[in-house]
Amino acid sequence: MSSEVLVRLPDGSERSLPMGSTGLDLAASIGRRLAKDALAIKVNGVERDLSEPLSDGALVEILTPTSPAGREVLRHSTSHVLAQAVLRLWPGAHYAIGPVIEDGFYYDFALPGGAHFSDDDLERIDAEMRAIIMRELRALRPGGVLTTCTCRTAPPPPRRPPAARSASRRRDGCPSAAPRS
Repeated sequence: MSSEVLVRLPDGSERSLPMGSTGLDLAASIGRRLAKDALAIKVNGVERDLSEPLSDGALVEILTPTSPAGREVLRHSTSHVLAQAVLRLWPGAHYAIGPVIEDGFYYDFALPGGAHFSDDDLERIDAEMRAIIMRELRALRPGGVLTTCTCRTAPPPPRRPPAARSASRRRDGCPSAAPRS
């Protein structure tokens, strides 16, 4: 059994790394700047987290904010932080859909008591999002960048009636994934 893993890159080149190396290790082997900018990887066309070990012979693409796929990862991850911030600031708030769109992302929220967001609320939400990133996400990855979440890499859950769906949403703000166990 080899102690190395050989991966292919989109430009046709190959890179040999120690067995157990991750997407972040691959990015670092190419350059410090790439490792700093890397958000996620695609392995054989499937989006994966940077912490995932690489498999021998895999075609690996490193996603950064400069690519459309990288911007989608960043927007998706940021939408999770937005949902978490709103739920912390408005206990009892409910979210619906929160997709990535061409120029960003959005979430639909129902605030307790029929309240509506104001311009002042946007500053509070922004501050809470920054606090979440500083406090919690730095533990996940140096630099504080949340990469892929399981709702982007796991198979979709089976369809359920609408009443059952609202009760099964995860607490992290992603309505498209099955609940965590």
